[in-house]
Amino acid sequence: MRKSHPVRRVVLATAATVSGVVLLLSLKPSSDPGGAQAAGNGAVPPAASAQGGAQAAGTGMVTGDAAQTQYGAVQVRLTVAGGRITKAEAVQAPKGGQSDQITANAVPKLNQAVLAAQGANIDAVSGATYTSTGYKKSLQSAIDKANATADTGSGGGSGGGSAQAKTVTGDVAQTQYGAVQVRVTVAGGKITKAEAVQAPKGGQSDQITANAVPKLNQAAVAAGTANIDAVSGATYTSAGYKESLQSAIDKAGATGGSGSGAAQDSGAGQDAGAAQAAKTVTGSVAQTQYGPVQVRVTVAGGKITKAEAVQTPKGGQSDQVTANAVPKLNQAAVAAGTANIDAVSGATYTSAGYKESLQSAIDKAGATGGSGSGAAQDSGAGQDAGAAQAAKTVTGSVAQTQYGPVQVRVTVAGGKITKAEAVQTPKGGQSDQVTANAVPKLNQAAVAAGTANIDAVSGATYTSAGYKESLQSALDQAGG
Repeated sequence: MRKSHPVRRVVLATAATVSGVVLLLSLKPSSDPGGAQAAGNGAVPPAASAQGGAQAAGTGMVTGDAAQTQYGAVQVRLTVAGGRITKAEAVQAPKGGQSDQITANAVPKLNQAVLAAQGANIDAVSGATYTSTGYKKSLQSAIDKANATADTGSGGGSGGGSAQAKTVTGDVAQTQYGAVQVRVTVAGGKITKAEAVQAPKGGQSDQITANAVPKLNQAAVAAGTANIDAVSGATYTSAGYKESLQSAIDKAGATGGSGSGAAQDSGAGQDAGAAQAAKTVTGSVAQTQYGPVQVRVTVAGGKITKAEAVQTPKGGQSDQVTANAVPKLNQAAVAAGTANIDAVSGATYTSAGYKESLQSAIDKAGATGGSGSGAAQDSGAGQDAGAAQAAKTVTGSVAQTQYGPVQVRVTVAGGKITKAEAVQTPKGGQSDQVTANAVPKLNQAAVAAGTANIDAVSGATYTSAGYKESLQSALDQAGG
């Protein structure tokens, strides 16, 4: 009987050992510990600020919303190519005094961090906490806009349907105890995930947020609308959450419920066929001296078929003023089909806020809205009729300045600004003279330049800065 060669025995033993190791490794669980966290309900810790590792999709240039900080506005613009962020820049940052040095140090580092992270999940720069927070908030807004343009979502762990998901972040809702901002993921017309990317924090707010936000997240997913109950003991946070949630739902194109149980209705008798073809959008919140006003409209066949106020001033005499004014404003909006309606006597501030939010809703709906203010100052009124027919009119976000809000509306045709006007400007005292001098010049400059990169008017620094911010917002909405 032949004896096996020693070398052969060594080879066989080694092969058997390797095979055993491979078998053992194949038994290792394939689940990733991080995957268990991703499958959660999307609740955000109370101390979280604008979170979001979601990458930007698509190709092009997008500008995030301006984020207001204690030391000034921060606004970020991204260049995206092939789903990757190729450039990040701050088009607005705090300036003046020590802010110049902090900005010069922080912004380049933040820009580089974005390129490295390919998302908004970046660290704050030491010594620039406020600037970093504002930067991240505006950055997240830009990423959301890029994703919306590409009609893709960040996934969000919703299984095979995640490829069709769309993730959008609602507008920031200011409450008595701090800002609230909600982000939702929508797939198949349903909310599959809701999270608060901003919530009140500090002191007792931490405990309230930790208790309320997870419940609100679950309620949003369960209801599929913003018509959810407030959490007991968290009235302000709940109200802010619902406001931002409604904004996110509108942006996602989902069917949103009422952002407030107190919504006052007009035109409820529209026939079912019109309702099916209708588009419902909620305007931005307009802040007034007596409280916020927010309007939602239903548009069908290019006409406003329904108007309602989902937020109005309340408490004390405001209840009586609101009860009298809002139904009249709702009816006027439906009758006029634009925001160019008369104020209700005795409700000047509520009427002004209503018209501002109504104009915002009309712009979002793609309807042709009239001026929200009789004081709107015009430029480029002589455009020919053919250009006007193909034109698109959008109103930028309201820019808050030291002397009052500034809001700009532009008409864009053939990729060019054919008309620019200020529908809100600082007023009262010396502001009237400054506005009268500066706004016509800014309107002309906007039409001539075709961008928001225009020079400030001498003696109107704050008004000019607000004008440019709102103008940039309008151009982004117009796709310019």
